Amino acid sequence: MAQINVKYTTSSEDISVFNPLCKALGNPLRIEILKVLQKDAFGVLELCSIFNVGQPAMSHHLKVLSKNSLVSTRRDGTNIFYQRNNVQPMENLQNFHCEIFETINKFKLETGTKRNIQKIKKMRENASIKFFNNNASLFKENQDLIASWSQLWRRDYKPFTKTSNLWSFSFRYWHRLGCVSPKNVLTF
Repeated sequence: MAQINVKYTTSSEDISVFNPLCKALGNPLRIEILKVLQKDAFGVLELCSIFNVGQPAMSHHLKVLSKNSLVSTRRDGTNIFYQRNNVQPMENLQNFHCEIFETINKFKLETGTKRNIQKIKKMRENASIKFFNNNASLFKENQDLIASWSQLWRRDYKPFTKTSNLWSFSFRYWHRLGCVSPKNVLTF
């Protein structure tokens, strides 16, 4: 029999990144975390509530996922939110990275996990409503410090007149731009 010499084009750098990536994916909880982060971003304590896991353990799992470029963080005030990282820094692993997420996207979440996510979202919503109810008068009083009418007025908002409730109009305007939403403001 003739021997076939197969020459691999991977480098030791590729392998040194690939091995930890596979190990990071070897834990079922980490796979579930990536599934939950498919469309949403959550803080550590929120993820602890979703999975009924202690904070030190959750932080460890998130650190492993982060070190392998599977999650990234976003700071919002004093809160840090974890989200899936859709960009693999190593270009030759980008396709593998995408395949991982496409496969995880097909997995189903357990009913209890779905219920816990809904609880977190309801808590966020209630906190946002409470914040806006407590601070609505401040927004009205300080509207000119936020933006003057001339800055807000644009041709595409002709249905609104200057006699409209300015606060209501500006809230809708900034909400449309994605800057303000009662559902994404968190207070603790």
